[in-house]
Amino acid sequence: MAQQIIKKQKDKISKLYAEGFSAAEISRKLNIHYYIAYEHTHLADRNFNSKKDYESCMIRKRGYKSLHDYRKDLFEKRQVAYREIGFGDIVGKKLEALEKNQSWLAEQLGVSRQMASFIVNNKAFPSIETLTKIVRILLTNKENLEKKAY
Repeated sequence: MAQQIIKKQKDKISKLYAEGFSAAEISRKLNIHYYIAYEHTHLADRNFNSKKDYESCMIRKRGYKSLHDYRKDLFEKRQVAYREIGFGDIVGKKLEALEKNQSWLAEQLGVSRQMASFIVNNKAFPSIETLTKIVRILLTNKENLEKKAY
């Protein structure tokens, strides 16, 4: 779930940033995600009042007509990059080594079998949360998986 940042927090971030704290230090101090602190300080450095202002400027600068067009193009570029990386191939090979299948992976991740299939076949790239789960699950060695079954 996205974390909403309120004006009070923005003011605290601005104050700490003005005092010389880094985005990482601010995120720890205020117990907020790093990207929120970074984004706010990053925007402030460039004299933007909001993320929307920044996105609008960048969209015009890059020649897009709308935020929708920009996001669509970005999505397509990411999908090509994910296929080139071959993440799904790596996941598939690791599943074979563990003698597990896509249904098992889907169950472990809490996603549909179709989504697991999309990931393994390089048709979709998982969210950061799902990616973290995949890595954690697949880094577990075969002996540990067998012990968990009992």
